Amino acid sequence: MSKFVCLFSALLLALSLNAQSIEKKLEAVDDYIIEGNFEYAEKLLVKILRRDEGIHVAHYKLATVFWQTNKPKKALEEAVKAVQQKPENANYQALLGKLWLENSQYEKALEAFDAALLYDEQLPEVFLYRGDYFAEIEDWDQALADYEVLATLVSEDPEIFFRLGHSYHGKQQYKKAVRHYEKALRLNPLDHESRFGLAVCQYNNQIYSDAIFQLDQLINMNGEFIDYLYQRALCFIEVKQLAKAKTDLLKARELEKHHLDVNYALIGVEERLGNLDQALVLLDKTIARFGSLHVLYMWKGRILAKKGSFKESYRNYVFASESENGTRLAYQHDLNTHKAIISYLAGEAQWMPMFSKCSSEQPYTSFIATCADKDMADFWLNCLTEKDLQLFAGDVDPLSMDAHELFIKALHHLHIGDRNKATKVLDDVLAVTSFEDSEYHFAMILMTHLSAE
Repeated sequence: MSKFVCLFSALLLALSLNAQSIEKKLEAVDDYIIEGNFEYAEKLLVKILRRDEGIHVAHYKLATVFWQTNKPKKALEEAVKAVQQKPENANYQALLGKLWLENSQYEKALEAFDAALLYDEQLPEVFLYRGDYFAEIEDWDQALADYEVLATLVSEDPEIFFRLGHSYHGKQQYKKAVRHYEKALRLNPLDHESRFGLAVCQYNNQIYSDAIFQLDQLINMNGEFIDYLYQRALCFIEVKQLAKAKTDLLKARELEKHHLDVNYALIGVEERLGNLDQALVLLDKTIARFGSLHVLYMWKGRILAKKGSFKESYRNYVFASESENGTRLAYQHDLNTHKAIISYLAGEAQWMPMFSKCSSEQPYTSFIATCADKDMADFWLNCLTEKDLQLFAGDVDPLSMDAHELFIKALHHLHIGDRNKATKVLDDVLAVTSFEDSEYHFAMILMTHLSAE
């Protein structure tokens, strides 16, 4: 009998020593993970699990190692095993949810997060992982709900303030975004993502000098990245420092020659500066690469019209109209209106007797005049308010007109052959519009035409 007692005691001692050995090995794994030595951590965990597949914490740690070393499928396999062995562990469920996301299994991820919260309703990782998922799919309200809870669980964390700022930024609530970006920067002045987000929000809030200051800081700290240069150029454009804007855009273009937004902005700056030939050179290069973008032909047509090259301008508007199927209605209206004006200036059409009607399907649209080219294809001049009919009849006080209405009034004077009054009204249009308004450009084009006659 004493032999059995001795044997049982020996087994207990062996099991106890084995448990102590595994515990020490798992502690060593933690040290390796903290040091970033994931290779050694993986090898040790594989040895542990080779001896005993039932150690759930080892599966969890191995899942963490695989995740950190960008092996999402292997990480998911280990996380599933950990949860199967101990489903009531909220940390296991949270990691499983994160790994389902990494493997594009979004419904399973949300189920895992819900399961984690059943066992620990205040686990920060759930709100972080789930909030990041909602932010990625731009469900900003859900993201904010998770990040707001996270902010109550983890105090004064710049990463959380950045996420809150980014989410408000996504909702275009720029003032709230600014407040959270600034909180993040107070805690971590080197947070370049928060500083760039802050600059963009300040730009959107029309606080251009502050945005330029933040972008200067970023460039001083991190160098001349294309996003910084492009955003600062946009600010310089708004404060009319066009030479500085051009310098930044040229630097940005050196970094990425075919960046569409940079090229758009640079063409616009050249046009603003009156460098129409250089703008056309850039447009031709952009068209050569992005020829399917019909707006480029429309833009080229506009610049050519400013140079008085109406026939060539008209050809570009024809190219634009040939590829504009499926575009939004407002764009089609602008294109047809501008094409009609250019066709008249190019001698491709004549003003026809005024024809007006309202569309029951588009109650806010009045078609007030039409041009016909030499083969009798119709072009419509489109106006966006019922008041346009009155403008053509001359029944509206000029002092009550906005820029669009003044432009229509000028067209009316051209339509009836009163060039002096047309010129005066076009001057009024230029006085109340800016480069961003299509009326501004076409008032300039019509003025060029009238002055040349």
